[in-house]
Order: sequence, then C-alpha cells, then structure tokens
Amino acid sequence: MSTKLSLCIPVHNTEGFFSECLLSLQNQNLSECSLKQSDIELVIINDLSTGTDSLDRDCKKIIKDFKHQNNFKINYVVHYKKTPLLETRRELILESHSPYIMCVDSDDILEPDCISILYNLITSTGADIVQGNAKAFTIVDGKMDFNEALQSRVGNVFNGILENEQIIHSWAVENKTSAFLWAKIMTRDLYVKAFDQLLFSDCNIITDLPLYFFIALLAKKYVGTNENVYLYRNNSGITSTPVVKDMENWERVCSMASGFSNLVLWINNKTQQDGKSPIADDVRAGIQMMFLKHLHNSVIQLKKFVAPEIRDEARQMLYDYWGQSFVEKMEHMVENEEQNKKNAAPENN
Repeated sequence: MSTKLSLCIPVHNTEGFFSECLLSLQNQNLSECSLKQSDIELVIINDLSTGTDSLDRDCKKIIKDFKHQNNFKINYVVHYKKTPLLETRRELILESHSPYIMCVDSDDILEPDCISILYNLITSTGADIVQGNAKAFTIVDGKMDFNEALQSRVGNVFNGILENEQIIHSWAVENKTSAFLWAKIMTRDLYVKAFDQLLFSDCNIITDLPLYFFIALLAKKYVGTNENVYLYRNNSGITSTPVVKDMENWERVCSMASGFSNLVLWINNKTQQDGKSPIADDVRAGIQMMFLKHLHNSVIQLKKFVAPEIRDEARQMLYDYWGQSFVEKMEHMVENEEQNKKNAAPENN
C-alpha cells in the first residue's frame, strides 16, 4: 500500500466546523513517529452535503484550499444521493488504501499528538485496536467548555491490554471501553472483516454500535492509553435537538432499529448454523441492554420533544421500525417511571 495510515472522514452539513478539523490534522506533531504527511491518506466522503463555512466555502472548496497548504494524499468522493451513515462508513473503509485506519468526525478536533500516540502504539504492540482518551466539549461564549456531564458521553478507555474474548466482554458487559470509532486506530483488515459480517443497514445514528460489535468480536488484541488524543464536539445533532419538527429527522432516530435487527439476525443465524451461540449470554444481555436504553430514550424523545403536529405519525414510524408491541411495552415502562418519580417527589421536599 502506498500510504501507511488512512483517516476516514464523512461530511454532511458540517462545513462550519470542517476547516477546524482539517487544521487539527495540519498541526499534527508527526516528529515523534515515523510518518510524514505524504504517508497519510485522507478519505473524505461528501454525503450530499450542502453547507458552507463562515467564508462561504462548500466542502470541495474547503478541501481544495487545505490541499494547497499540505502534503496529505486526498481521496475525495461525492454522493449525489443521501446514504445511510453506516453505509458511508463502509464505503470510506473500502476506499482507503492503508493498512491502518482512523475514523474522524468532520466536526471534531484531534489533539496535536493524536496520530503519533496511536500510530506508535499500534505499530509497536501488534494490536488490532488501539484507543486513546477523548474529551467532550461544547462552545460557550466562544470558548470550549468541558464538564462532567459531557464527558460521560464519550465512553471509556481501558488503560492496558485486552485479548480475544476479553475485548467484547470489556465493552458489552463491563463498560470499560467504548464503541466510538474515533479516538482509535484499527487495522484495515479488521474493519473489512467486520463489515463483511454486517448486512446493509439504513442506520443513521448510533452507527458505531452494530459495527463495533463485530470489531470487538473479531479482534485479537486491544491496547488502550489514558493519554488525551481527541476532542469530541457535543453538537446540536438529532440526539440533542430539543424539538423534532420533521419526519426526516425523526426517521434518523428510528433507523437505529436497523442496526439492532441486523445483530439479532446474525446471532440467530450463527446459533442455528453452529448449534451454539457465537457470544456468551452476558454479552448478549449487554448488547440487548444497550439497544433497550436507546429505545427508551427514543420513547422519551417522542413524548417530550417531537412536535405535536407530527407525533402520531412519528409514533407509527417508531412502531414500524421496532414493532408496535415492543414500543408499547417501553412506553408503559416510561409512564411507570414518571409516575414513580411523581410519587416520590414529596418525600424529597
């Protein structure tokens, strides 16, 4: 392969932050590792993005200006039809040409030593996965604001070595590692093998979870470090938008069910073929709890944050994706939780 590391970056209406992300790549301190800019490939997919930055530059112009100032190799792909994010990630991997891959969200920022730390770690240990620490931030009065509530969103890092079954168990059962693809470098071979197991999915949020299931299942060695490598921007995306006013955005929320159904289908098929489950019972239970948590959040979002004029249609869409009886059980659970809180409230006064 002509390059040593591929950075895979999807872009969809994040142009306002994209140049800051690219600047953090330009400012990488590569002197501590064996890489030069020309050893690094940027695989960028413009997924029908229509945004512009403060200089009124679209995605293509931002990349063109960046390319003139740097020696990174750039593979730029344009979608003329919106593609589910999970499938965009699949295409990014297949478009890459390096033995190692790092996924980067186009509105996030890499710490100056990010690439050096993770690249040195994966090449020196022979790991399939290396992970560094991430910090979550939001912009308040023009400044980065870090707080504990945000930090809980970026997941966990295991500071040390995990091997074989320990990898998926540490994530799905012990919650010691996160499924986020960013703040990690992995082998391209592992990504390809994981996607080979994953059927087409129209999943557009929580896309890392179904993919990381196969990554963690197939990986042989994980190495983590507590060194800070990545800044995650807590953006005003669909999962944090106060009010959902259109069905297109709501469908993104519902599409999470596609990733879950893919995993259930794969597990059931493997169990039937092999006569035994491909995963331990506690891992299966952990995966189920992850998706139940997200459905729980979707039901709360439907009740509190979906505009009244589309709420009935939105509820029906949630039924269509998850199954009506399943959603109704979760709605009943949420109602009971809210009632219990009301009943307990006087005791706290």
